[in-house]
Amino acid sequence: MVRNHLITSLEIFKSSGLTDIPKTTRCNILKTVGVLWRADSCLEGVPELFQKLKNEKKNVFIISNNATKDIQKYVVKCNKMNITIDKNYIISSGFITRKYLLSNLKLKDKVYVIGSEFFMQSIQSDGFDVINIIDENPLPDESYYVEGKYAIDASSVFAVIISLDLALTYKKIATACYIIKNNANCLYIVTNTDTSFPMSNGNDLPGAGSLFASIKENINICGDKPYIEIGKPYTHMFEYVYEQFNLKNSRVLMVGDRLETDILFANNCKIDSLLVLTGITNETNYDSILKKYKDKQKDIKPTYILKSLVKTEKKNILNL
Repeated sequence: MVRNHLITSLEIFKSSGLTDIPKTTRCNILKTVGVLWRADSCLEGVPELFQKLKNEKKNVFIISNNATKDIQKYVVKCNKMNITIDKNYIISSGFITRKYLLSNLKLKDKVYVIGSEFFMQSIQSDGFDVINIIDENPLPDESYYVEGKYAIDASSVFAVIISLDLALTYKKIATACYIIKNNANCLYIVTNTDTSFPMSNGNDLPGAGSLFASIKENINICGDKPYIEIGKPYTHMFEYVYEQFNLKNSRVLMVGDRLETDILFANNCKIDSLLVLTGITNETNYDSILKKYKDKQKDIKPTYILKSLVKTEKKNILNL
């Protein structure tokens, strides 16, 4: 159960939820899964909340660690749920990864991508030469992995990008490891390290972090090469929003359901945070998550906690 002595500043809320945020807050950054919806099910009261925030002239951004989808698909999904939002206010780790590549590489540079078909095509449309591994034989014999047998010249690759890939194969992982090991100068990027992906039925699926671990943990294969993580809890997405929309940290509130990503992200960005207990973190597992990250408890402590984003019960606030 959530222990009240770990929670601060909740007295500024009354009982209705996010709409009672401090008047000085002019911008809200909301996570999607676990906060606004689970799978294709919108959480109760969210469309009305969005409209009220817009009526109060508050800017609302949606940020997501999911790099597999086109931002326009998020707009369509929001519209189906009666949530009105402009695509410029939706930021994904995939979008920021592309911005990062455009800032750090030259057009036509060769990159190796593990990710969705959309993600690969979007990077290609930006002007990069995306290596496509066709797995006609997903389990090749040992000769494929002998040095010199790879179809890719590792020295010609400028970046390896790891993202969620629902068609992941052993060959894709082995190729990524081969390039990283044999090219010390290539960028080594992961869109996010979320270990799970929440589903509406409660059967959470493995996330991009589970895939990434199979590469990162193979130290003897890849070597201990530093990597660049684009998504939460790192600050790349907030830095983009901050610069594009001229935000002030003191007037921004991050809303999320993961202590180790969303709340840590807010603290890394030096902005206030609101933890909602409708996603990965709930009243039952809150303490166990804190114990798991006992060395980082200060870093993953939220400013505020609500049982849900919108009032759905008499006692939504966890009072001091």
